[in-house]
Amino acid sequence: MSAIFGIHTIDGHPSDPAELQRLLGYLARRGPDAAGVWAEPGIALGNCLLRTTPESLHEKMPATNTDRSCYITADARLDNRDELIRDLGFQEIPPNNIPDSTLILAAYQKWGDYCPTHLLGDFAFAIWDCETRTLFCARDHFGIKPFYYVKSGPRFAFCSCIDGLLKLDWIPRRLNELRLANHLTTFFGDTAATFYADIVRLPPAHSLRVNEHGVRLAKYWTLNPACETRFNSDQEYVEAFRALFQEAVRTRLRTAGRAGSMLSGGLDSSSITAMAGRLQCEQGRRPLATFSAVFDEVPRSNERRFVTAAVESGGFEASYLAADQCNPFLAPPEVAETQAEVHVATNMFLNWGLYSLARKRGVQVVLDGFDGDTTISHGVTYLLELARANEWLELSRLVKGAARTSGCSTPGLLWAYVWHQGLLPKIPSQSLRLGRGVARRWRSTCRGNPACDCVLDREFVKRVGFREYRDSLRATAPPPAKTEKEAHYQTLAWGVMPATLEMLDQAAAPFGIELRFPFWDRRLIEFCLGLPPRLKIHGGYTRWILRKAMDGILPREVQWRPDKSNLGHAFNHCLFKHGYSALTDAITAAQRRLRPYVCAHHFDASRRCFMAGRGERQTLFLWQMANLSRWLERTGIQA
Repeated sequence: MSAIFGIHTIDGHPSDPAELQRLLGYLARRGPDAAGVWAEPGIALGNCLLRTTPESLHEKMPATNTDRSCYITADARLDNRDELIRDLGFQEIPPNNIPDSTLILAAYQKWGDYCPTHLLGDFAFAIWDCETRTLFCARDHFGIKPFYYVKSGPRFAFCSCIDGLLKLDWIPRRLNELRLANHLTTFFGDTAATFYADIVRLPPAHSLRVNEHGVRLAKYWTLNPACETRFNSDQEYVEAFRALFQEAVRTRLRTAGRAGSMLSGGLDSSSITAMAGRLQCEQGRRPLATFSAVFDEVPRSNERRFVTAAVESGGFEASYLAADQCNPFLAPPEVAETQAEVHVATNMFLNWGLYSLARKRGVQVVLDGFDGDTTISHGVTYLLELARANEWLELSRLVKGAARTSGCSTPGLLWAYVWHQGLLPKIPSQSLRLGRGVARRWRSTCRGNPACDCVLDREFVKRVGFREYRDSLRATAPPPAKTEKEAHYQTLAWGVMPATLEMLDQAAAPFGIELRFPFWDRRLIEFCLGLPPRLKIHGGYTRWILRKAMDGILPREVQWRPDKSNLGHAFNHCLFKHGYSALTDAITAAQRRLRPYVCAHHFDASRRCFMAGRGERQTLFLWQMANLSRWLERTGIQA
C-alpha cells in the first residue's frame, strides 16, 4: 500500500518543486518507509513506499532502467515473479534483489501497452517513456490498487488517492451530482466517476496513454464468460481448487514483516486463516496474527464460537475487538481526515477497530476474505436453471438438501421454483401486465411507506438528467442471467466490487495496513467461473467445493456451517447504544443540507419511523444520509 503520484504537462512546463514536496509530505502516511521524486520539464513522478515484500527492501522509487529511457512509479505486488524473471532474462540475479517495479518496467520494454496482460497480482503504476514522451498507466484486473487522475488543459495528474490530488491547488472541488445520485440510489453502474466532477478513477483492467495527442483509455483484459474448467472426477476438481487456493494465499503471505488475517468466523476468512496458518507453520515462521470482532452483548451477531474453533485448530496469536462497544457513527480522526468519498458499508466501524489492533501488533499486511461468496458463487441460480429446463427430479434432490441445511420446508421451497419457473411463464403476458399495473396503483396509495416514494428529489433528477444517464449505462449491461455461469459472471463484473475494494483501501491506509485478498486471485476466479454448477451447490450446501477442499484444514463446525450471523443486529445495537444522540443531531442537519437532492416526503416518513423505533431499512437510510451530510460539511465541496 504505497502511494504513487505524478504530474505531466503537455506543454513541457516544469512542475512546482514546493507542490511536489507538499504531496510527498501528505502521502507519507501511506508509505512511511521511503519517499522520492524524479522530475524533468514536463513530467514529475513521485512515490511514498511502504516496504511490505522482501524485494521492496532493496527498492528505490521512482526507478529507471539501465539506459534511463523509462522511469516508473508503482504500487505493486506481483504473483508470477518466477515466470517473469525467466521470460525477461533476470535468471542471473538473486530474486530478492529484483523489485516488482523492475519487472514491470522490463515488461513494458518488451511488450509495450500489452505488458499488463502478462502480470498477475495487485498493481497500479505509471511509466514515463522518454523517447516517445508518453505516460503509460495501468491498474490491476479487479481494481485492488486504486488509481485516480485529472486532466485539466495541458496538465494531467494522477495519484493513489483522491485526497492527494486535492492537495494540488489547480484542481477544483466541484461536486459530481450524478455520482451523488448514484450514491443515494446505491447504483454502481459507473466505475469511473468519483464524487468530484474533475477527478476520474481508472477502471479495473484498464490502461491509459497520455501524450500530446490527449488521453487514450484502453481495456487490456476481460474475464471470459465462457471459460470452462474440466477434470475427470469431483475429487480432481477439489484437489485442483485446493492447490489454486493455497497458491493464492501463499503469494499474498510474501511479506517483509509480519502478516495477519481477518477472522470473522465465517467460511471465507476462516479458510484463508487456516490455510495461511498452515503455510506459516511449514515455513517455520511466527504464528499468524488474527483479528476478530465479537459481540458478546448481541448474541444474534456474535461469532465468537466459530472464531474460537478456528483459533484453537492451529497456532495463532488472536486479538479480539469488543465491537459491541464501538460507535458506527464515529470514524477515528485519522480516517475522517482522509475520507475523500462517502462510505456506505454499515460494518466499516469494525474494520477501523481491527486495523487499529493490527497496527498495535506491528502487522503491516492483513489477509482479508472479502467476498469469497462472489469468487466461488453460492450456485443458487443453478436451481433456476434446472427449473427452466424442467429437470424437476434433479431440482427436487437439490431443494431437499437445501431445505435440510437451512431449516426451510421442502414443499414450500420447491413450490417457489415450480411457480416462478414452471407455471408463471405460462400465464398470458396481457394478464401479467394487468396484474402488475393493479399492484403498482395499490402501492402508490401507501403514502405511509417510504419505500413507495423515490429517494431522489424529482427536480434534481430532471436537472442532472439522472434517468437518462442511468438508462445509458444500463443499456450496455447484459440481459438477466439464465444460467448459473451467467449469474456468476455478472456478479464478478458488478461495479460494487471495485468500489468496495477502494473503500477498504481508504479505510486501511491511515493505519499503515496493506490489505491482500486471496479470493480475488485471477487464476482462482477463472477456475471457479468455469466450474460445473453442481460443484458450487451440492448436498444442500452452497460453495461446496471450498468446503470440501478444506477437509482436514478447517474445524468441521466451521467447514459445514450452513449460514452466517446477521451483523445488522449488531449495527443497530451499537448505533442506538453509542451513537443515537449524534445521529439524531446529524439527521436534523442532513434534512436541511440534502434538501436539494432527496425527496422530502421520503426523508420525513423515514424520520418518523426512526423516531418511533421501527423500520430497520429507514434507520439505514437515515444513517447513510447523515454520513453524506457530515462529509459534505467537512469537505466543503460545492455543486
